[in-house]
Order: sequence, then C-alpha cells, then structure tokens
Amino acid sequence: FFFFFQADDSVAVSNVVTDGKPRVSVIFFFFNFATQPTIKLQRDGDKLSLSAKTKRSLNLCMGGDYCNSVHITIYGPALQEIDAQNHQLNYAATGQAELTVKAEDAAVTISSSRTIDLLTATLSGTSRLSAADAAISAVKLTSNAASDSTFATIKSLDATIPSVCASGYV
Repeated sequence: FFFFFQADDSVAVSNVVTDGKPRVSVIFFFFNFATQPTIKLQRDGDKLSLSAKTKRSLNLCMGGDYCNSVHITIYGPALQEIDAQNHQLNYAATGQAELTVKAEDAAVTISSSRTIDLLTATLSGTSRLSAADAAISAVKLTSNAASDSTFATIKSLDATIPSVCASGYV
C-alpha cells in the first residue's frame, strides 16, 4: 500500500496500521483564524492520495496542536511507501519488512511496536524524520544538509549526506 500526502501547514495527518476495512477520521477545529478545509482522498489500486488544505484568515497560532486546525487519521494496512510533502505525518506501524519514506519539506514521525527490517528514507528541503520510537534493523538514508533525522538503536546505517552545509544552515 502506498501513501502520497500533500497538505498545507495547518493539517496534521496520522496513519495507524490496523486490521479490517480501511477508514478515515477527520477532526476540524474551528478557530476565528481558520476556514473549513478542503480534503481530497483518492485511492487508485494500491495507492492512496490525500490532499488537504485550509486557509487561515489571520496568521495567528497558539502553539502545539492549536496550530493544526485539521487532524486526519487513516486506519488501514501497513504502508510500503510514504511520500510526504509539506508539514507533518505520523505513522504508527506494527512491524514490517520494508518501508520507504520520501519527504520534501515535511516532518515524518515513525513509531512501531515491532521491528521494521529496512527503512529507506530520502529527505529534501527542510524535512525532519523521527524514528526514535521505532525498532529498525537497517536504515538507508539520503539527506540534504537542511534536513535532519533521529533514530533509536539501529543495527546498520548507510547514509548519504552532503559534506558541506547549504547556505544559511550551520
């Protein structure tokens, strides 16, 4: 199952691996500074695409969850690939052989109650990958200088990272 996610910065998405028929839960917090979201969810074979946008009438944020006026949770089978563009995605796995993550200006958090054998991740823009709460045997990471990643104990790491920082990053 493949998941493509694109949303603006006021949308938080979580994916929870469960048995049974896939389902989606959407919670919208109405604040004075947010408008009703536009959410498109499309399935094409093994690919699930999500597009979510909302518009803030004021550039006001209280911090934490208040900054995300739309929370979307997808329940379904384990994902083989995550393609995230813009903002945050939380993936709660139950262990699997392989997982591929492509993140562009996105924050992806992976947790797992059992081992993920191989995580292949490509980070671009100002992406952040956190797998501090996941047991991962091997990681293949390709990252630019502006992205960062965090892992718990891993057995094998194959990393390709530029040897110089991008302009403006130290």
